[in-house]
Amino acid sequence: MNANYKIEKYNNNFDFFDDVIPETSPLYFRLGDQLERCRSILKSRSRQQIEYIIECLDWMLRDSSVIESETSRQLLKNKDTVFINRVKAFKLFSDNYDISEQKSLPNASWSDYFATLSLVTILEALHPHNYDYALSTIDYSLEALEAVCIAEFKKDLEQYESLSAKRKGQAGGKRKASKFEAIINKVLTTYRDTDGLSELSNRKAGYLLSEMLKEDIEASLLNSEEPEQRIAIWLGKYKNGKLKIIE
Repeated sequence: MNANYKIEKYNNNFDFFDDVIPETSPLYFRLGDQLERCRSILKSRSRQQIEYIIECLDWMLRDSSVIESETSRQLLKNKDTVFINRVKAFKLFSDNYDISEQKSLPNASWSDYFATLSLVTILEALHPHNYDYALSTIDYSLEALEAVCIAEFKKDLEQYESLSAKRKGQAGGKRKASKFEAIINKVLTTYRDTDGLSELSNRKAGYLLSEMLKEDIEASLLNSEEPEQRIAIWLGKYKNGKLKIIE
């Protein structure tokens, strides 16, 4: 059992801040409330920061799906059914990640990540033709609701809990999301500073960059897919102003 969770690349832009669900749409009453609750949580985040969270979510979910698969097999030895989805996987294994020290996302919080996951799920429901797969409308609604409820719960905890010395000690053993940010920044900096790369297609430049930065990539968290494909996506976002170099 391997769900292969990920964030699909979408073709049409969706303004997470301003786009609305038409009242005539059958999804209006299923997803409208979740959309407003997500925007309330993310109101202090910029569009660029939302794009960065989506990039991080993608590699976190890919990694989490492998761990969830192994855990589910063990649970099924004693249970007839195990319910799984992206939100449950992300909630279960979010403790494996340290989301501090991300220059692209100051004061990063899990409420940011879960709220963004809910927004992505809403996007999938609104534009299912953009994807190679499809979930049922009920799955969209349940996942979006589950994610935003967790986001609100996390936000409440963040407002009333201070970071204890014990938690600071535990954070040292977690995988750092800042490593993922670092490889993005190195790729974009190398692309900017290397003559001739900007004249190539994103796919070709992505391949060359994956070869040029092979050692850095192997030492980073970019290990769950062909790196040149992910780099090509970053280059496209960089050209469109959705990803920027952190000096």
